[in-house]
Amino acid sequence: MKRIIFAGDDVPSLLALANKPAVDLRVHLVYCLHEYLLATRKWALAMPKEIVFPAALCLAAMISLAACSPFAHLTEVNNTLGSAHGPKAAECGQCHIEQFGEWQHSAHARAFVNPGFQAMLAEGGDDSCLGCHVPDTVRSNGEPPAPRSYQREDGVSCVACHLSQGAMTGPEPESGLFAPHPVVVQPEFFRNSSLCGACHAETFSDWQASRLAQPTTPTCQECHMPQVVRTATKGSNLFSKGLVSFEESRPTRRHTFGLSHLAGMDGAVRMEVTGWQPAPLNLLQLSLTNTLPHALPTGAFRSRQIHLTMRLYSPDHVLLAENPVPLTGESPEPLKPGEQRQIRIRFAPAQEPPMGSLLTVELRLAPLGNETEMILAGRELPLPKAP
Repeated sequence: MKRIIFAGDDVPSLLALANKPAVDLRVHLVYCLHEYLLATRKWALAMPKEIVFPAALCLAAMISLAACSPFAHLTEVNNTLGSAHGPKAAECGQCHIEQFGEWQHSAHARAFVNPGFQAMLAEGGDDSCLGCHVPDTVRSNGEPPAPRSYQREDGVSCVACHLSQGAMTGPEPESGLFAPHPVVVQPEFFRNSSLCGACHAETFSDWQASRLAQPTTPTCQECHMPQVVRTATKGSNLFSKGLVSFEESRPTRRHTFGLSHLAGMDGAVRMEVTGWQPAPLNLLQLSLTNTLPHALPTGAFRSRQIHLTMRLYSPDHVLLAENPVPLTGESPEPLKPGEQRQIRIRFAPAQEPPMGSLLTVELRLAPLGNETEMILAGRELPLPKAP
């Protein structure tokens, strides 16, 4: 039997082709297999002839499978009613596994399916809201984004921020052996608060004023997208894990777009006990200062309820009294950036707490949909001596 070998020098290089904008998986898989063949050339030459031919058949079968998963649709979009189509977020999630998992639990993913928003649409709400709940792209040159006509259940999806002119854009260059779609690097776009300002206009306006007054004010991304070091993609099987092993781990940001990681953070709201009148009044005066670069609460309507939970404990940690106090919502105005507000709270029962009693204050954000109530900030404050 004639000995069959794969000589790397006889195989035309596909590197130039693989680095061009790809239209399907075949080019990339063939390129990877080509590199694999070069790396195993010596091994193949040293193999007994009885083994070489079966190995060649296996490799040929792998190459033939390259035709089964085209990637062209990841960058092809048609937003025309009646023929609209575009990629699903779950398709991006096949490679960008961690980013997709974070996004799935974010308000962005629920922007369209949110029960409150759906109720508004059912009641004949203004369709102008759709532009920010299902944006086709946030690159709208200062105008409200146009609504997407495809995959609306994905809400604010990957394509809204990352797809532009037939390429996927991001803050870092790809570092893998190949990219299954064209990649354009735009670090300034993705690190600038104006990206978020396309939809969060009121919050962005507050932030701009704060940034002007204090140039070190952090961006939206620095607060709401925690930093993490990782590769851009993750493997889900032996072959893809092998490819990911060539990627570089780089500092990037999580796609949580939320507040949960900020719970209990120092500096969001400054709290101070400014007065105390003992029994029979048991009247406490508390000073609150919003140190955030935007209103509290923020958003288009600024109506999300925030309340204080005040608890008074004896020196041996026995609960003496507890009072919830609304801070903002339907009636009280939101706290503007830098605004200080005085809150007066009367505790019950009307008895004087013993010396050394401790006051705890929690700033709580009302839940949306299926979310749970979140503690934005918490403090333990000593109860001052009576005047």
